[in-house]
Amino acid sequence: MNWPIVLVLLGGLVGLQGCESVFHPRASEFLEQAHGKTGVETGLTLTEMMERSLAKAKQESWEDGALADLHDQLHALKQVSYEMTDAQRESPGHSTLVTLHKDMRTVFHQVWDHRKDQSLRNQHLNVFGQRLQEFRSALQTIPQ
Repeated sequence: MNWPIVLVLLGGLVGLQGCESVFHPRASEFLEQAHGKTGVETGLTLTEMMERSLAKAKQESWEDGALADLHDQLHALKQVSYEMTDAQRESPGHSTLVTLHKDMRTVFHQVWDHRKDQSLRNQHLNVFGQRLQEFRSALQTIPQ
């Protein structure tokens, strides 16, 4: 196989569509499903979807798909900021959202590392759920 050509083609694909669409194709699907009139509405709907996936991920085996859905929804949540106005992005609540999203990514990596051990996975999912509630509360402080 000619690896340089493969790498150039993959780089071109990522460059044209972005990493999210290549590595997390369902993220855009979840973002579209959650789409509201404003970025805040979209974010609130997406957090509701994530809460449902979180509940399923606690009950199901890691192979059943709820954890993968939660992962893709987390990537979609990052895109919510792009749907906000400049004034909304400059609010203190948005700064909190950025911090909480980074925390949620860190916690999710722990969830994924312990995905085969239900007890440890659920402990980390509980922490993730707390951050998700904090994210939702911060989102509600942003003026629409």
